[in-house]
Amino acid sequence: MTGTSSTSSPSRTSWPGPLWSGCRVTLGDDSPEPARATNNPEAYDLYLQGRHIWYRRYEVGLEAALAYFQRALEVDPAYALPHTGICDAHCIANFYGVTSPAGGRSKAGPALESALRHGPDLPETQFSLGLFRLLCEQELNGALAAWTRAAELRPGFGAALTWRSVALVTLGRV
Repeated sequence: MTGTSSTSSPSRTSWPGPLWSGCRVTLGDDSPEPARATNNPEAYDLYLQGRHIWYRRYEVGLEAALAYFQRALEVDPAYALPHTGICDAHCIANFYGVTSPAGGRSKAGPALESALRHGPDLPETQFSLGLFRLLCEQELNGALAAWTRAAELRPGFGAALTWRSVALVTLGRV
């Protein structure tokens, strides 16, 4: 089958035929650029460095990520995203057994509360809420609700979509 370019957007392709009727594939992400939630470029850079390391998810990396998030908060204490990073790092450390469940929860909880106070409508905050609900509270339905909200706030948010999908499969909803 050959694709025909849609006249509405050069990044979309439509296919003719009954099987593909009405099917459109988006080749690029039309989501708006995520909000930084800070005007301080140093805090933003420190957050991004911490998040980059966090995605590697090994013990030393989690500790290094936490250090970057803490430094970002020293520069801008009201910046919500480093709080989400701290929450996520402690949730994952708890999940991997690096910390005790009570220890992970006791550190992730206050960071989550700060993130919710400074940026309740940020997709990252909702994602962190989902991680906390699942990994620290073992509450899958609450986690699903948070990841659904994160995906509504930023439709192209891959981590939220992935964890939401796993939750839906686990709950037998797909």
